[in-house]
Amino acid sequence: MRTLAIDWGERRIGVAVSDPDGIVAVPLDTVVASSEAEALTALAGLCRETEAQRVVVGLPVNMDGSQGTTAERARRFGEKLQATCGLPVNYWDERLSSAMAARQLTHLSGKRQRGARDRHAARIILEGWLAAQG
Repeated sequence: MRTLAIDWGERRIGVAVSDPDGIVAVPLDTVVASSEAEALTALAGLCRETEAQRVVVGLPVNMDGSQGTTAERARRFGEKLQATCGLPVNYWDERLSSAMAARQLTHLSGKRQRGARDRHAARIILEGWLAAQG
């Protein structure tokens, strides 16, 4: 079952996708949208293109495990995405995924690293979620 994962951000959204067997996570795209509606439309298109059957949204949990306003906004976005694409949406703790992705991409220049970091953070989120599914 193919899964699409997103590293949600208000300006950029990193996207990764699993293989059909749900074993390997691959960075896919970085959506840069001028509005939430534009982002939702772009992500729904990626869900169709990849034939995803579910979505995992990275949840920005605080280091102490609490969920603040950013996590609430990510959940609201996930609810809107579920309504837009019609797929079940799951949430996964994304703590340190962007920092881990940045460490893996030090060979890229600053501007190239920024977009790649979002895609690779989504990959890290998806890898964690897939591993937890067993």
